[in-house]
Amino acid sequence: MLGLSLYGVMSAFGASLTPVLAWAAGFAAAVLLGGPVFAPRGLAQEGNAVRMPGSWLPLWLMVGIFSAKFALGFATGVGAHVVHEAWFIAAVSAALGLFSGAFAARATAVHRFVRAAHAA
Repeated sequence: MLGLSLYGVMSAFGASLTPVLAWAAGFAAAVLLGGPVFAPRGLAQEGNAVRMPGSWLPLWLMVGIFSAKFALGFATGVGAHVVHEAWFIAAVSAALGLFSGAFAARATAVHRFVRAAHAA
């Protein structure tokens, strides 16, 4: 998912500095600062498996990705000039990085839980 997200930003805006740095900033902010916010609650170990209760958060993250990509595609399709503005490029790239980082933060939290459970 990480690679696909970065590829999506680069295919939409090119491999220039602004979109890549904005995406990386959004990703880093979600992973480093949003870990406790995005981490799944109620993890439990059951044998060799980890039980994770259902949550609406992954759905809303996917809806956010879809909405951002849809808005970008619509703006590009109608020829909106805003697509070429630096602030728009940075905002959309950062938002997509934030969504990807939220999924990475959730995966990292599960990995930490597994390591702590095996250590105990």
